Amino acid sequence: MITVTDQKAPGWKSVANFHRANADRTKLAATATVARARVALADPGCPAGYRPILQTRIDYPDASLADLADLLHVSKDTYAGYLRRALDRYPAEN
Repeated sequence: MITVTDQKAPGWKSVANFHRANADRTKLAATATVARARVALADPGCPAGYRPILQTRIDYPDASLADLADLLHVSKDTYAGYLRRALDRYPAEN
């Protein structure tokens, strides 16, 4: 028989750790993307069409891709594609 108690279900700590690890990876990726965007904007050869995409990432380093896309009135997928193409010219340093 299953009873309802105030205790959390077994494995709840692993789920919390999973969410924490995802948040940590997201923050690390955003930090790296901001650094690459700064390099891209410093390059005079950076195409003008990519500048607003890159500047938005720099201006809002903690924002999600969906939030950044909303600021530019495009879909999340569109923003992510523009950002990826803008940064493809500037490989990440290892």
